[in-house]
Amino acid sequence: MIRHLILLQNQKVALFRIHNNKVEPILKEGEKIFALKEDFWEWWQEAAEYMQGDCVDICFVFDKPHPLIQESAFYTPLNEQSQWTQENILEVFDFIGLGKVQLFQADCAESKEDLENVFFTNITLNAPKIIRPFTQEAPKSVRNKAQETEAQRFYRELQEKEEHEVTVKDGYASFETNHFSTYILTEKKSDNSSVVESEKVPDTYDSIMMNILICLLSFTGLLFISYNLMDY
Repeated sequence: MIRHLILLQNQKVALFRIHNNKVEPILKEGEKIFALKEDFWEWWQEAAEYMQGDCVDICFVFDKPHPLIQESAFYTPLNEQSQWTQENILEVFDFIGLGKVQLFQADCAESKEDLENVFFTNITLNAPKIIRPFTQEAPKSVRNKAQETEAQRFYRELQEKEEHEVTVKDGYASFETNHFSTYILTEKKSDNSSVVESEKVPDTYDSIMMNILICLLSFTGLLFISYNLMDY
């Protein structure tokens, strides 16, 4: 049986599975979270090695309904037989770093769409409508970075901000990094807010006109001398 969890947030999607009794992400071209596109299900069937007729147990978790998910043949509005649990979903939330999130069953989606920090799932929850808000504090099992799984480290770093030294040359900005991420290029304002006045450039108008007049007078003098020589 193929057991996957598909998380949809802000038009981006992440895919998880249970491996060695642990939740772990499935990558797409090296990315653990990526844009939801029309070819998603084609990619999923290849990634899952799905063959027609295979048994699947897919847990869907989403912030807003999306036709690419809800209109799929793999989507079940309420999967009462799923082996996925609300604890598995909370573990995925911990990976991403979400805090104070309310989780509802998918059949409540229409009445709760206007709320913030709300997710929905197609599996049966212990409490049919809502589990509970939970704090942003990481669970004890992952507070020690040395004990983090690869997925936990990725989603923790996704929430952290890191400054890079940028070199600008020939119209291109470059910097060094050891991993893919989302980067924002900004200009850092100098701490010295005083304005330094540029050195005043001398006015060269008078000197230019003087040189032009000298040239004209010299040319006039040469013409006068040439005219007198012709008389002789």
